[in-house]
Amino acid sequence: MVLFKKTKQLFYLCFIILILECCKYNTAIIKSENYSISKVTPDSILYIFTDSFRQILNSKMNTIEGYLDSSLEKEKPESKLGNFAANACLWQFFNSTYQDSNCFVMLNNGSLRTTIPQGEIKTRHLYEVMPFENKLVALLLKGKTINQLFNYITAKGGNPVANLKLEISKKGQWKNAIINGNMYDSTKNYFLITSDYLANGGDECYFLKDAIKRIELSVKVRDALISYINAKSSKTLPLDINLEKRISIYE
Repeated sequence: MVLFKKTKQLFYLCFIILILECCKYNTAIIKSENYSISKVTPDSILYIFTDSFRQILNSKMNTIEGYLDSSLEKEKPESKLGNFAANACLWQFFNSTYQDSNCFVMLNNGSLRTTIPQGEIKTRHLYEVMPFENKLVALLLKGKTINQLFNYITAKGGNPVANLKLEISKKGQWKNAIINGNMYDSTKNYFLITSDYLANGGDECYFLKDAIKRIELSVKVRDALISYINAKSSKTLPLDINLEKRISIYE
């Protein structure tokens, strides 16, 4: 019995020593160096293999889709780039089988990644400005949800919209909402055309999950931009996008 107790104590002592040894650490000194590469010899076999794909891709990306009078840039509370994108989505909805004039478009600024320069609009410009594979959806919303949406637009300091005018303040309030030329009526239902990313609750739009009805338009946002340019622009008739005080700020 005594031997058992001593063996047990010795076991605990060894266990404690083992734990203490594991707690010790040594500081490692890591040195890093930068090496400059002045010349790289291309892999001729790889270049030949990819060259045909590169030519096909460049041919597609350099296709001229339309023309612009002036560059389209992203700003708040309203921008020409945002108006263009929202116009294209509204146009796509009106050319679908689900036409309804009591509707408006709202997109997020984060989905528009760069400026479209003045002059020729090439396919690559549309891929650069909209690199995501988001698709268009139409959501039928109650007044309560639309009020939350207007609160969201106000908190963001403005979003790309179409068929909507809204006055917002820096204090987080909004007023005088106009949809399709008529004063907004919170007792009515309206269609919101937006991306599936936002419809799924992205960018804090969780309230859009409360939609009464959801219609998948089965068109990518980027493809809607391209189709709109094709329909509305030519070399003799450049696309003309203006600021229209769709989102304005009041004191």
